[in-house]
Amino acid sequence: MSPWQDFCSIVERREGAAVVIELHGEFDICAAAPLRACLRELTRDRDQDVIVDLRSATFVDAAILGVLCGANNRLRGNGHRLQVVATRPLIVKILELCRLDQVLHLVNSLPAHSGSTVSRSAQGV
Repeated sequence: MSPWQDFCSIVERREGAAVVIELHGEFDICAAAPLRACLRELTRDRDQDVIVDLRSATFVDAAILGVLCGANNRLRGNGHRLQVVATRPLIVKILELCRLDQVLHLVNSLPAHSGSTVSRSAQGV
């Protein structure tokens, strides 16, 4: 396990018709490839919206923002959307400075969904 893996984790769960990806900790270029793989799997030929929950992320860099934009583009091509939940002031500021608040669908809480919740966790991405 690489040292950076001690700083972040991804938790995936289903909320109704959407999949929620929770990011916990610091996400930088080292975590971009595993996050990209996770989001590619979820956006490939699937009929679902994807929600990325950044409320537990303490840092995201440009590489992660690029991963989110790529997932958003794939979902839009399939008639769906990527929602990004962000409430931490630093994260919101980064998204705004990069003008991603005009590209991504940003919300400050998870949408209400009915249905079962199934979780899968990937420690250390």
